[in-house]
Amino acid sequence: MVNLNETPSWAGVYQIEQADPVLGGTPAVGAPSKAGLSNWSAQLLSNRTAYLKQTDDMVIAAIVAAGITVDRAVAGQLWAAVNALADARVAQAVPAGMVMLWDSAAAPPIGWLKLNGAAVLRANYAALDAAVYCGDSQNATAEYYYRATTNVNPSANRSTTGAYLVLKDTRARFVRGLDEGLGLDAARSRWAYQADEVKSHTHTVTGAAGAGTSVGGANTVQQSGGTSPTSATGGTETRPINVTSTYVIRY
Repeated sequence: MVNLNETPSWAGVYQIEQADPVLGGTPAVGAPSKAGLSNWSAQLLSNRTAYLKQTDDMVIAAIVAAGITVDRAVAGQLWAAVNALADARVAQAVPAGMVMLWDSAAAPPIGWLKLNGAAVLRANYAALDAAVYCGDSQNATAEYYYRATTNVNPSANRSTTGAYLVLKDTRARFVRGLDEGLGLDAARSRWAYQADEVKSHTHTVTGAAGAGTSVGGANTVQQSGGTSPTSATGGTETRPINVTSTYVIRY
């Protein structure tokens, strides 16, 4: 006995007509003909079965790739697999710790936190904690990305095993690239804020020497040259032209 050759496809199933002769053998490819005509409907059904099997194999492969044990009695496994695979791909393209700008007044989307100095539970943001934690050796001195036992005054309650991770606070602050050997900001730690500063410089006002006459007589008063400070001017800080935005971090 020879089995039918299965070709995965989804075509209509041929209806054998009364006038069709009973002819066995391999059905002809394409439109029904006398060759193997009696097997033509079975061939189309066989092709459909192969098509379904091929689709089923792809579904199972996706579920397995997502790390899920296949159980045909459990509904929704394919959807769970799609979500898991999508999350994994997003994590590769946009990993935890990536920082972006958010210009909406609404809360940032799921997967992002505002960098506002908050202390967040590590258990809820494990990938972020693993990506940005300052390390045990820096936990006592870091100004952000350190661990603490509480979200109330976390700086005074630091612990390398603390349940909270303290985020960077970028509100009203400019971001400056880490020096990393360039030498322009060499003493800077990765986990430290930097206060505003004006580079050291001087201003000089020079007065010219001269002579004058005192009031009420002909006595001459000699005026010597010298320097004096300028009057204060400006605002409360030194800053460039800027715009506002909110920094958010991927978790």
